[in-house]
Amino acid sequence: MSPNDPIAQPSAPLTGDFPDPVGDLPQDPEALLAMARAFIEAIPHSKALGMRLDELASGTAEISMPYDPKLIGDPATGVIHGGAVSA
Repeated sequence: MSPNDPIAQPSAPLTGDFPDPVGDLPQDPEALLAMARAFIEAIPHSKALGMRLDELASGTAEISMPYDPKLIGDPATGVIHGGAVSA
């Protein structure tokens, strides 16, 4: 890689007036959970997989989806396809 390669150059710091992403969130835990659930339910692939936000805590979220035979990746074992699991 040459020193003139743009990939080798450090990126400039971001400048501008950016909103505080945390400051705009509801402080009430139930309101925050409702907002996060609405977000998950609005994503088409999450909806297709039946994903559900079960729990939300500081820095963590627990999302589950029901077992569905149409998501089986290995018919011999019945194991869900990795793409569905990693979603």
